[in-house]
Amino acid sequence: MAANESTRTARVEARIAPDALAVVRRAAELQGRSISDFLVAAALKDAQRTIEDAQIIRLSVEDQQRFAELLIDPPPLAPAMKRALKARQPIGNAAARHYLGSLKPGSKTGKIAKELLALK
Repeated sequence: MAANESTRTARVEARIAPDALAVVRRAAELQGRSISDFLVAAALKDAQRTIEDAQIIRLSVEDQQRFAELLIDPPPLAPAMKRALKARQPIGNAAARHYLGSLKPGSKTGKIAKELLALK
């Protein structure tokens, strides 16, 4: 990648009401920025906050303690969950052999699967 490509900027256009533009212009002047620089900084700040809000779960101190307690000492399983676990059929060697038969002979995946079966 050329040096000028890493510093290239993209153009964004937006329509803004005259009264909103006056507010933005005044705020940009107060910060000693151009309107464009002010808008980009404000949009970036809001975008980062939006992403953070979507990715981070904030809990009160009490909720953090309750969450940790439940991780350390989970409640007993509900009867429906116990039934579901009993009904669950683990993948047996027959299913694994069927899968191995579908792989290309000598493939890396086949070799790894055979090694895993040998560990049982």
